[in-house]
Amino acid sequence: MSSNNQIRIHSIDILRGLAAMFVCLFHFSRGIPNFLPEDNYIRIIGGFGYLGIYIFFIISGFVIPYSLYKGNYTLKKITTFFSKRLLRIEPPYLISILVAILVKYLSSLAPLYRGPAFNIDLVALLLHLGYLCDFFNKDWVNVVYWTLAIEFQFYILIAITYPSFIGTNNKLLFNLFILLITLPLLLDLTIRTNIFHYINYFSIGLVVFRFVVNKSTMLEFCVLIGILLSLIFFKSGIPEAVISLMTILIIIGVKNSNPIFDFFGKISFSLYLLHGVIGSRIINLSVNFTSDIFYRQLVILVALLVSIGCAYLFYILIEKPFLKFSQKITY
Repeated sequence: MSSNNQIRIHSIDILRGLAAMFVCLFHFSRGIPNFLPEDNYIRIIGGFGYLGIYIFFIISGFVIPYSLYKGNYTLKKITTFFSKRLLRIEPPYLISILVAILVKYLSSLAPLYRGPAFNIDLVALLLHLGYLCDFFNKDWVNVVYWTLAIEFQFYILIAITYPSFIGTNNKLLFNLFILLITLPLLLDLTIRTNIFHYINYFSIGLVVFRFVVNKSTMLEFCVLIGILLSLIFFKSGIPEAVISLMTILIIIGVKNSNPIFDFFGKISFSLYLLHGVIGSRIINLSVNFTSDIFYRQLVILVALLVSIGCAYLFYILIEKPFLKFSQKITY
């Protein structure tokens, strides 16, 4: 791998870490209504934490085709692609489901527990295996799993269309991009299970990928990014457009690694899977002990630190071994 490629990897680690922290702050500051007052600065800042989801989508739009490019991917290798993806993502995901169920069960046994009685919906549990809960109006064991369902749809889409995106037929590519970014206008976007609801973010990653591997000109890059950012601005708003632009600039512009960002980048997936299960439980429990805003802010910090610690252990024990296994599968 060239030094230039290594730069891109460092920038992605930074973005993963930032995105995971954004989502944590959103859930910790706003997961419980009235846990913090409306004018509290942590609650206000945390209100923008949902933007971390869009950072993750842009990252996938860049990283997945980039990995296919390095592996000289063709449609004949689609089985290899899904083998690598499933071995990388599925074991940590499935084990995190077991952790979530166990934590919910133990929480229901606590004397201070005030939630619904513990029960397992076996149908919903089976639907988790195919990321299908939203399609059947079933609840996820962990609220963040809905985004993994969107990611999985992207894996299917990119595995099929990648050969077109890596080609040099500019007319075909332009028409393909126009089709992708206009589909949301033609489909029912009230249902968030549809990947085309978020396709503009994935498309940004794809456009940046082509630019980074020198498959597009600066003019093509600027035109397509301009179109995508404009669509995001008019459809979603200023925060979404700004975070998308910042993500683009970090992917392209960051040239140095940082141990702290590298650490959070590595544990970002584990942190994403566990923070709602571990950290949110700490915050829920704290409601029984204090209503003081200062201490509640400290509870958020404690919840974040405990979540980071658990995510690190989960990464070392679960995620990292399967990451190494997936890397042994080559194209």
